Amino acid sequence: MNSKMCAGCQKDLTGKIDYYRSKTFCGSEECKKEIDSRRSASNRKKKEKRKQSGNSYRGVNSNVRRKIVMRDEGKCALCDSEVDVQVHHIIPSSEDGKDNFRNLICLCDKDHAKVHRNLEKHTDRLSEIADRRESARRKR
Repeated sequence: MNSKMCAGCQKDLTGKIDYYRSKTFCGSEECKKEIDSRRSASNRKKKEKRKQSGNSYRGVNSNVRRKIVMRDEGKCALCDSEVDVQVHHIIPSSEDGKDNFRNLICLCDKDHAKVHRNLEKHTDRLSEIADRRESARRKR
């Protein structure tokens, strides 16, 4: 039987396992808050580290982000989920990837994490999807 630990309260979970922000959790609001708190602390540390190394990236402009989400109809390019959709750089900004319509695509939280674990595997497919979606948007 599957046994995992809640990322919020550290309780052992058995049976059906729920996820929040790609973390296993028991379903309580307190655990959601704890997971969010840990994520915020981690993001602050990463941001500070980038700032110290001279790589401070602010993220995608909110107007561009909104247009990408509208173009992709708020759905993940890989699974069509509308839950926890994020905008992803196909060519990472750290590798001079631009914040343009052909380099940005919507991914759900789970697929976004999966893509980042193996960028090489997904880059070509995501580029094709983004190109198709952008071409369709321009024809409208």
